[in-house]
Amino acid sequence: MNQKDYTSNKYYIFLAVMFFLLLSVLLILFLKNKWLYEDIVVKKINAKEDILLLFTTEKNGTVEQYLRENKIVYEKVKKGRDYDLIMRKLNLSEIDIEEPTIVIVKDGQTLATLAEIKSTKELKIFLSNYNIS
Repeated sequence: MNQKDYTSNKYYIFLAVMFFLLLSVLLILFLKNKWLYEDIVVKKINAKEDILLLFTTEKNGTVEQYLRENKIVYEKVKKGRDYDLIMRKLNLSEIDIEEPTIVIVKDGQTLATLAEIKSTKELKIFLSNYNIS
């Protein structure tokens, strides 16, 4: 083996090691972000905060519009990464969620649920029963 081949091999080994290191760093950053990320709803449930949850797939539906117009603070829950975890933590099942559904969470536990909301009047009465305005 001559000097040129040896230098060439060192170069390719160097490139392979650098590529492996770069790939490793990117993988670690990706996994760290994925593992450390926690949904804001999960954080609030774990902190035993009082929150109002809206389960819906509608964009700007009547329930969401009512909540926004009346400046009622809520968190929208969509099916996704932490959906099953939220459902477990609140002891809810798919049967409990007929969209749109409002869930009142007090001290990290489900206090009340209003499923399949048909009118803003129904929503207004429900919220007023729990002193939410």
